Amino acid sequence: MTDDCAAVFIYGTLLPGELRWPVLERYALSHRPAVVDGALYDTGHGYPAAIFSEPGRIEGRVVVIDPRRLDEALDALDEVEAVDHGLYVRTVLETDHGRAWSYEYRGGLDRLIRIGSRWRDAAGGDRR
Repeated sequence: MTDDCAAVFIYGTLLPGELRWPVLERYALSHRPAVVDGALYDTGHGYPAAIFSEPGRIEGRVVVIDPRRLDEALDALDEVEAVDHGLYVRTVLETDHGRAWSYEYRGGLDRLIRIGSRWRDAAGGDRR
């Protein structure tokens, strides 16, 4: 197993009802609202970017993963988040419900627009 942390914090297209939720849903035992420190950016490509080291807060959800399938779930998420291309990196962070894996943006911020604490609000309900 990758870590003793069997939860994932999500904030964009992996949220329930969004385009990529089915990738995570098959591994999920439960999910609930959560908050982490950081800032959200609109990439202009139909998905957000999170920087957890910046001041602010990000609202999303913590998804509890079946611990027996954690490695499988993280592999699937790494593929979706294009970790091998270096745009996002998987990291463990503290949420208001404990530790969770998440994906932090590592691309340049020069063309991104900082948005509020919730991606759905900034996306205007657009579920591309």
